[in-house]
This record gives sequence, structure tokens and C-alpha cells, in this order.
Amino acid sequence: MRQLIAKEITSAFDRKIIRNDRLTHFSISEPPYLSGELRTSLESLSLVSRRCVYFALLMGITIDQASSLTWNEVKQMRESGLMVDQDAALDVLDQLPRHFRSPLVFWEMSSQNQPVSLIGLRAEVETIFCMTYDELMEKFQTMLFVDPSIHADELRQIWRAN
Repeated sequence: MRQLIAKEITSAFDRKIIRNDRLTHFSISEPPYLSGELRTSLESLSLVSRRCVYFALLMGITIDQASSLTWNEVKQMRESGLMVDQDAALDVLDQLPRHFRSPLVFWEMSSQNQPVSLIGLRAEVETIFCMTYDELMEKFQTMLFVDPSIHADELRQIWRAN
């Protein structure tokens, strides 16, 4: 199914039925990794962990870097221009609550009711995704933004255009 979707999207792009600048220098992994698969796996994580992993993938950083990120570092990244073209990453940050006693961007409450960094997130991600984080990052970089459960009608229209 995934290979069929990838081939149909590539064919539609080649025939100029769809236009997407991201596809211009894009190579599809074998088998193709779909955004629907990413969404399904991310939903297995807590909300803050999900946001942290997605932010890390968008920014091309490790989970450890993202989970220890502080608001001052975010400010420096914005000022230096590292986040200028990262609209999706900025959207993630805009959705985050800030804790008045913690500089951490991604945090959860400990059993002592204190904000702490996300401990063990990398291992949890690797278990849920059944791959290393480096493999996930590679798949994310060549991922097809297709979620069959959401885009089924759009795909039917592309297939009918043949």
C-alpha cells in the first residue's frame, strides 16, 4: 500500500497534477514512511513527549538536546536566525506551557510535584517506533506527508486523474 501511494504521488507530481517544492529534490525511502505512521506512533507518547520529539525532528536535533532545551536557548536560536524558516517548530513552541520555576521548554511534573526534564524519552521513542532515533530522523527527512486516514479522498482524486 505504501509503495503504491508513493508511486502515485510521484507520478502525479511528474505529470504536474500536484505541485510541491519539497518534492523537487526528494527521494522516497524504501519502504516509504508516511506522516500517518509518524502521527500514530507519536500518539502513543504523552503530550509533552510528543511535542518534544516532533520539535526535535523538525529542528534536526537529538531528543536529548530537545529535552534539555531552555527558553533562553530558544531565544538565542530565534535571535541568531536558526528558527526563521521553522514555522512548524515555532508552532510547537507556541503551544507549550511555561513553568514559572523552570527554564526548561519540555518538562513534566515529578512525583515531588517539581518540573523535571523528560527522562528516558529516547528509549521510549525507540521502543514505540521500533527503530533508533537516528533511523527515525532519516525516515522523517524523506517522509511522505500522506496520512491515509485523513487524505483518502484526496488520494482518490489523484488516482482518478489517470
